[in-house]
Amino acid sequence: GGAVGTFSPLAAGSTTLTGNGVQAVAPPPAPVSRFGAIAVANIDIKYKGAAGVVGATMQVAPGLQAEVAAILGPSAGAYVGARYALLSGSLHPTLAAGVPLFVASGARIGVRGAGGIQYDITPHLALVGELGVEHVFNPQSNIAGTLFVPAIGALGRL
Repeated sequence: GGAVGTFSPLAAGSTTLTGNGVQAVAPPPAPVSRFGAIAVANIDIKYKGAAGVVGATMQVAPGLQAEVAAILGPSAGAYVGARYALLSGSLHPTLAAGVPLFVASGARIGVRGAGGIQYDITPHLALVGELGVEHVFNPQSNIAGTLFVPAIGALGRL
């Protein structure tokens, strides 16, 4: 019998010889786009409701992405914000801030700040969880102006 080759993982772009003398090359990883999508559920614990935030993201600098999204729920609207990864690695803390604008018995505008964690499953897909606070400058008379609003969702990169 001849020599049997064994497989060993290769670093991207590296070359090695297998046990039977055959040369193998690991292909470089596919590039990740600066553009992506976001889908997050913001949970209103006090009023027992939720709203979806669905939109687009763009990486503007390493670790920093801008977000533009639609708010879908009992009150529709729009959201503009940013998210920053405090550290690198597949599991890392994040900070997020933004401006929600929605319509509920008139136009309502606020600010949102959150801290959370992001788990990058692959370079193209991540899960996010946040603990956030939203303050609406002109709330409805029967709704609190400042609310604790946790969020959970996913980020995708092309």
